[in-house]
Amino acid sequence: MKLPYSLCSSFLLCLLILVSGCKTSSKSRSSNNTRVTKTKSNGSVLDNITKSTNLTGLVTDMTGSFISENVMAPDSSLHNILLHTAPIWSSRSTKYLYVEQAIEGLEATPVKQRIYELLKDNNGGFEIKRYKLTDPNSVVGKWKSPAYFDQFDLSLLDEEEGCTLYVIQHADGSYSGSTRMDHCINSDKGASYASTILKVRKGQIMSWEQGFTSDKVQVWGTEKGGYQFIRK
Repeated sequence: MKLPYSLCSSFLLCLLILVSGCKTSSKSRSSNNTRVTKTKSNGSVLDNITKSTNLTGLVTDMTGSFISENVMAPDSSLHNILLHTAPIWSSRSTKYLYVEQAIEGLEATPVKQRIYELLKDNNGGFEIKRYKLTDPNSVVGKWKSPAYFDQFDLSLLDEEEGCTLYVIQHADGSYSGSTRMDHCINSDKGASYASTILKVRKGQIMSWEQGFTSDKVQVWGTEKGGYQFIRK
């Protein structure tokens, strides 16, 4: 059966309107070892990522001494935290950072000590593998003298399985990343797994860590946002 011409025309017009409403466009530009990709849908930018193989910028922006300013997490339960990050094992080809956090005024007893291994991935981004220390008390405050770590080899490290941060660089030079879903096993305060969100830009680091049960009930960490660290 043939449809009336007017009905066919209306159908085609509606189809064209529907297709044009879903239309997307993409633009990219490349230079040296970086590429900026923009994807638009109805005029809004969904993705604005710089793919880079250079770790130097990320290492530089994460290195230094910082103090928390709770501008992103107005939570009365938060304390001022000092964050110190120092490159170690400079003779190795792989980039390592020693990371120490302590409540202000209680620097002799840090609340967190980790070593980060920074790597390039195969997709133009970065991975940050996190390690606990087998003897953390022996390196308290050693961010002041990174050469102290030269006497140790990698046996000092105990990898936090599943807790790798997957990081991308944005077109404005900032970085952001997170752990994957429930892969980071954690048993603190009855948790089953932990999640971490990280944002890095010049002079600022935001870190938001939380622990959840297998039923996705939060049992530790801040609820309203992460710690915003400002370079001292």
